[in-house]
Amino acid sequence: MGASDSRMGLRQRLIDLIDRSGVSDRHLSILATGTGDTVRNIRRGATPHVNSIEALLRCLGFKLQIVPLDEPEQHDTGVLASEMQPQWARQLREEIRQDLHKFLGQDD
Repeated sequence: MGASDSRMGLRQRLIDLIDRSGVSDRHLSILATGTGDTVRNIRRGATPHVNSIEALLRCLGFKLQIVPLDEPEQHDTGVLASEMQPQWARQLREEIRQDLHKFLGQDD
């Protein structure tokens, strides 16, 4: 991930994950939300509901998680390196946390 990736917002990051999935927008929308236009609307600039984001991420193999921003990430010491999340996944989680923090009106 380059420097430009770190500035990418949640919506664009979600679109990138969708593009990399190889699943059609309509099929993914139906799987996630039961309606065929969710991804199309996101691509057109709509801000999706959190439950739609969560459903799309779940279908893509990710999960949306809310954690305190002031606590450092904790890693289990017994986890094999091959099982740990890659840096891009940790960075994506952090950006999602930041975006959700802004969406909830708790931006400093």
